[in-house]
Amino acid sequence: MLDLTNLTYENFVQELKEEVAYHERGNSEYRKVTSLLSLEIATKTSNINIFLDKERTVTLVNKHLDSLDKHRRKDVAKMLNMIARSFHVKQILQNEEVQNHINKVLGKKQVTV
Repeated sequence: MLDLTNLTYENFVQELKEEVAYHERGNSEYRKVTSLLSLEIATKTSNINIFLDKERTVTLVNKHLDSLDKHRRKDVAKMLNMIARSFHVKQILQNEEVQNHINKVLGKKQVTV
């Protein structure tokens, strides 16, 4: 299972707030509400790792949004999982060792500062 121990809850919430802002700038009302609900669910736990696991995310969303239709709950869970995975990939790509490996594979020279 993926692990986000190096990432903070605050960074994850900020990422979700940016998603809300993005959808408020002209996307559909449905997507805007989905992003707001995702942010709401994120405040129910400070364990970011839950959102890397689809099933655990679905369970958490179903628990807290049980009054909503299944399609909305599915979309909220999908958004949380997608943003968590994207967040995880960004963190990996910021790792210096990973960058050096990528550069080596691509034939780029290391630049030291």
